[in-house]
Amino acid sequence: MADETPRRTIRIADSDWNRIKAKAKASRMSVPQFIVAMLADPDREVAQPRRDQTEILERLEVMVRVVFEAECARLVQAIGSEASEELKRGAEEHVRRERDLG
Repeated sequence: MADETPRRTIRIADSDWNRIKAKAKASRMSVPQFIVAMLADPDREVAQPRRDQTEILERLEVMVRVVFEAECARLVQAIGSEASEELKRGAEEHVRRERDLG
């Protein structure tokens, strides 16, 4: 079933659009969701990332990668290098997709 929500067009300066996109992303919303949420309840507090959130996520990623590498080494011993390389490629692809989501 096709989306039956009508399209709307607005004119907006690039600088304003970029700020809206950044705030929507930080709030984990699409731009339309963010705009509607702000218009529906302008006093609503939208989740903003903590200043140190990026550092925390980077450190968490390093820790997960350490565990991942240890598990890969275990798999090489248990099932052989070819099978473990296939699993490793799949996991790396999953990480790339997650990063693309922002």
